[in-house]
Amino acid sequence: MNAVTEAEGQDRYSAFQVSAVSQEYPQFAEYLGTLWDRCKEFCLAFRKGLPVRGINTNNFVESGMRILTENVLDRARAFNVVQLLDFLVTRYDSYMKKRLLDVAHQRRPIPAAQLS
Repeated sequence: MNAVTEAEGQDRYSAFQVSAVSQEYPQFAEYLGTLWDRCKEFCLAFRKGLPVRGINTNNFVESGMRILTENVLDRARAFNVVQLLDFLVTRYDSYMKKRLLDVAHQRRPIPAAQLS
């Protein structure tokens, strides 16, 4: 998964196929074989042209969820799907309008660390 080139990744997978581990655990070898069929989705060597800005984790997803829970939902608990949908439709729409206006007026929020 962390191979720098496609050839290095293929060499590592080939080495695993003939290793003692793959012989001892055939189900694990089969599982890795099914993963290897989809290697272009997750191996770093195949992701060279993607705009990941040097970050190969899910930081963008974590950041999005943090914004959603802290700013949109105000840490309120939704007790059912209808209430959660209402929060997302009304509050998220208002939050995005505010953020778009901030961008249009070239306003940047002050980080909390600078306020204290």
